[in-house]
Amino acid sequence: VFRYKKRLLMMVLGIGGCTALLVTGFGINDSIANLGNDKFGRIMLYDLSVSFTENQTEEDQTTFTDALGDAADSVRFVHQGSVDVAYGDQTKQVNLIVGDGALDGCIDLHSGDEAIDFPGLNVGDQVTVYDDAMQRMELTVSGVFDNYIYNYLIVHADSVTSQWGEAPEWNAALVNCAEGVDPHSLSATASGLDGVSNVTVNQDVRDRFDNMMSSLNYIVILVVVCAAALAFIVLYNLTNINITERIREIATVKVLGFTLRETASYALSENLVLSAIGALVGLPLGKALHAFVMAQIKVDMVIFDVRVTALSFCISVVLTLLFAYLVNLFMLRKIDRINMAESLKTIE
Repeated sequence: VFRYKKRLLMMVLGIGGCTALLVTGFGINDSIANLGNDKFGRIMLYDLSVSFTENQTEEDQTTFTDALGDAADSVRFVHQGSVDVAYGDQTKQVNLIVGDGALDGCIDLHSGDEAIDFPGLNVGDQVTVYDDAMQRMELTVSGVFDNYIYNYLIVHADSVTSQWGEAPEWNAALVNCAEGVDPHSLSATASGLDGVSNVTVNQDVRDRFDNMMSSLNYIVILVVVCAAALAFIVLYNLTNINITERIREIATVKVLGFTLRETASYALSENLVLSAIGALVGLPLGKALHAFVMAQIKVDMVIFDVRVTALSFCISVVLTLLFAYLVNLFMLRKIDRINMAESLKTIE
């Protein structure tokens, strides 16, 4: 394995590049394909988003909740809209959600594993917000929560009332279905109620997003094919050189009565050892390459969770060793065709 230092370096770097490509390909899938689940399975937990044509008074809220009956597990009335957030010299349009209390069960505010309290007037950075009517609010950022699709600003109703001098209009409701209730059935019920302008089923949005992300499978397949080609080129060329240089040595082993499998093990086992070393070297290289690739993907309304799962690391190593094993099988024919008599003739 260590007899030829240059060949060792070439093999380790080549196979390491193969593993790095595999880690990058599977890492892209890990970072992007699960966005729908991260968004709608861990953050936006409500099943339906209902929009109303006008402000829902307490009486209207009670009527709406009673109409849904036991099919709804919880109903949270909120104000939804869009605002421009000015921070420093930047201005971004974001979705505004205003509630008069914690949105437990509907929106899970967290940063990593740390829970974030419902927004209030806590000490932090100051941002300026303008709604469609150019009403201005000076808000204090109390926390930044994990979010992957679209931009959201969540504000307590007391903050809106204190800034604008009037309570926000309750023009939307976040609804969770009771256990066993089909969201589409509840959506049909809500759509038929007076004052309801639109009902969005989160599962439908999630399914559409997952369908768009399914095209990532082709990218992963392409990366795997490229990695396999790299491994084959590196291993084939170096193994071919190795066998050619040691042809008399291998012929001697065959003359001594070694079977083809034993001879191949003697000549090719070092490929698997070098491939294992290269795979281990390629794991950190792949993580760094994956982080670089994800940093180049910049979308204003989407942020990706840069991650590579342990399963992806394992699959990358296994595939690398599999490619090496397949190349060894291919090179068996070359070893089997070595002519012992010709190879053992003296140079003189």
